[in-house]
Amino acid sequence: MTKIPGRNPDQFSDAAFLANPLGAIPYPYPANMPTALWNITPIELQYALELAEPLVYAQAVWRSATFDLRPELRGAAMDRGQGQAYLTGSPQTFGPPVATPTVVQNTGTYPIWRPLGAAGKLWVQIYNLNFRTWARSFGFRVLAREYASINDPNAIQQVSDDEDITTDFVGTMPSAVAQFMPTGGGYPIRYWRCELRFQYRSSPLIDEPGWLVAGVPSNNFRLMASYY
Repeated sequence: MTKIPGRNPDQFSDAAFLANPLGAIPYPYPANMPTALWNITPIELQYALELAEPLVYAQAVWRSATFDLRPELRGAAMDRGQGQAYLTGSPQTFGPPVATPTVVQNTGTYPIWRPLGAAGKLWVQIYNLNFRTWARSFGFRVLAREYASINDPNAIQQVSDDEDITTDFVGTMPSAVAQFMPTGGGYPIRYWRCELRFQYRSSPLIDEPGWLVAGVPSNNFRLMASYY
């Protein structure tokens, strides 16, 4: 045997996570939780001809994970069993909402362990922005929208108008960074997701080699994202 300097790690224990001496709901804030971080592997944006959205020629859509920004609440919120109905109202009636049978799947969320969820941001960086000036005439734009739910990840819906953030990505630099703070202004809502739409609003009339593939833009934008 060879003695290696250092120390052996402590035996694994989830006692700090499950500690609840008073039997409270929700549990107390757990101890020894990991640093809050979410990353994705760099991806290349893939455009597709857009037929459903008017005045858009081609579009690439990127969505973040659905973040659980208050994971310490755990199961104390509106956890919904599979098959449990949602209450919905009919626009043709003025009575109380009625239960509509709905198959509910267990929606996966990514926990961000920050005290009360404070001070975290989603960072998105785009590489290879060797932007051709002529491409702007084809109506290139980037739209951002937010999805959220106060207590049910299966009921997450759009909560913001589309925000035009094109100016963050059109310039002379080879890369650009955009940052997004979740709904709540520093004290975030529990479940939150961000979506970016990269659009060309008119059909290019110039077929530069390598830019159009089967009529679809191929500009090799690479996207990275992190939450911390």
